[in-house]
Amino acid sequence: MRVFVTGTGRCGTTTFSKACSHIKNYTSGHETKRGFDPGCVNDFPDNHIEVDPHLFWHMGSLIVKYSDACWVHLIRERESCIKSLTKTSGIWDWSNLAYGRKPEVELACADYYDSVNQVIPMVLMGCCWMTMHLEKLQSEWSSFWEWIGAEGDYDASWQELGRRYNAR
Repeated sequence: MRVFVTGTGRCGTTTFSKACSHIKNYTSGHETKRGFDPGCVNDFPDNHIEVDPHLFWHMGSLIVKYSDACWVHLIRERESCIKSLTKTSGIWDWSNLAYGRKPEVELACADYYDSVNQVIPMVLMGCCWMTMHLEKLQSEWSSFWEWIGAEGDYDASWQELGRRYNAR
């Protein structure tokens, strides 16, 4: 089984990935295909958890190739996520694609946040998936652990969820 974790970015994917590193019956990675040539992004081994907000852009082809995969839609509280997104350079790439220009950064980030979080559940209809919230990861972690049949050091994985990684 493959598990794909995606969201807007700045939503806790690094933390989620660090927690998954304590799962022994799956390999896991964070943005392992970023920067690869087109087509390579869709090549994931069995029993792997890939945590990457960029998977959003490849959901269609991933669902076709791995129809039995499980998905996690990772969400961070809206205002905190938008504030963090305004500090990233990648928002300009998305803005240029979406608008053909650079709009006011906070409005662009808000639109991006809303668009991604509205589209993901629509795309995943009919798939095996769950939503998890960054602010509730510690309380939701046992459900995820059981859902994928994880084995390993649960306590160490749970403790990772209380740490802040990649904070800006």
